[in-house]
Order: sequence, then C-alpha cells, then structure tokens
Amino acid sequence: MKKLIYIVLLFICSNNYAQTIATDRPSALTENASTLLDNGLQLETGILINSDFKELDTSSIPNFLMRYGITNKIEVRIMNDLLYDELGQISLGNWTLGTKIQLIKTDQYAISLLPSIQFDGFSGEFSTIIEQPINTKIVGSWALSSSLGLGYTLGYTLNDNILGYSLLISKSLNDNFTTFIELYGFNNEINIDTGLAYLINEKLQFDTYFGTGLNTKMIFGSVGLSYLFLK
Repeated sequence: MKKLIYIVLLFICSNNYAQTIATDRPSALTENASTLLDNGLQLETGILINSDFKELDTSSIPNFLMRYGITNKIEVRIMNDLLYDELGQISLGNWTLGTKIQLIKTDQYAISLLPSIQFDGFSGEFSTIIEQPINTKIVGSWALSSSLGLGYTLGYTLNDNILGYSLLISKSLNDNFTTFIELYGFNNEINIDTGLAYLINEKLQFDTYFGTGLNTKMIFGSVGLSYLFLK
C-alpha cells in the first residue's frame, strides 16, 4: 500500500524519505501539498489540448515542469510550454520560476506556499520584477480516510489581478490507480475536470485528465508522464 499513499492525487500521509514519486499532475490547478526530497529531481510533462467546442485554442505540446528539492522542505521550480495556437503557429511560452515551501506537514494534513514569477526570457525586453505577473498561492491537503483525500488551492496573481481557487477530491482504486474530480476557477470563470493517475513504478507515473468550463465554452484534455530522479 505504500505506492498508493504517495500517488500525487491522494495528497496525504506522505513520508519525506519515501522513494516514491508524488507529482503536481494531473489536475488542472491543484498541486501536491508536499515538497520533493532533498536532492530529488523530478520532471513532469504533458500535452494539453484546449478547444471552444468549434476549433482549437492555444494548446501546450507539451508543457514542462522541473522540480528540484534543495532541502526536504524547500524545492525550486521552473516551468514553460511549447504553444500551438489556432493559426497553426508554434512558439515558446513565458518562463515561470518559483519555489514550494512546506509550512505544515503531519500524517493527516499538509500545507505549502508556492510563490512564482513569470517572464519572457527570449524577448530581449526585461521589465522590472515588480511589473511581472507574480503569483502566490497556498496549497493544502487533508486525509479524509485511508483511500479518500481532499486537496485545495487559493492564490492571487499580482499585476494581472487574477484570483485562482480549487477544490479536489481524490479516491484510490488500488495500489496503482487513483482518480479525482476537481472544481476550479479564475475570478468569475469556473471549470470542472476529472482524471486518473497510474503508478507504473515507484519513480514513473502516467496520467490523464479532461474537463469543461461550467460558465464558459471550453473543453480541454491532457495526457502526461512524470519521472523522479534520486541520488
């Protein structure tokens, strides 16, 4: 049962010294509330397709997240997307640099702080830090039972004036499969998604999810892989 406990979507009862992957995928917004191990390196990537029911919107082919644990309670993060737009053009998205800081962690619940800043590292135009989109959010988890977990997010992006929020329920099906349903939004836009994660082995995870807007014309879906490197 150790594999099950540390799958990303369970978000509960994880041990900092376990040799098992725990990712921020697959959900659309709710990350794992635990940080990586000291010196752990984790790569998370996936294809995300967006549509307004009529034609494709800008999609990620793929997106990419690299996480590195500098201590058992602090990790650094770098993120970007290779974007495919409705005109068939491919471009590199903005870089996001951030960190995850473990504030609280017990057998029943965990809370982390995730500050980040976004910038265009290839435009040749660098504004001051205070002018960039700066996001700070709280990610938490709660063990409802041995197989049922609750995850949540509350964050705000300065300069863009975006309030983000989410609520996620996850359910373990067996030692390898975990499924979830998530309600999330940005300001007045509300979306719902569902998916599952499959633990291929202790360091490799496959996942997929799909969803739709509840008050917008939007559908989306993603498949991805994550791998944990440990020294």
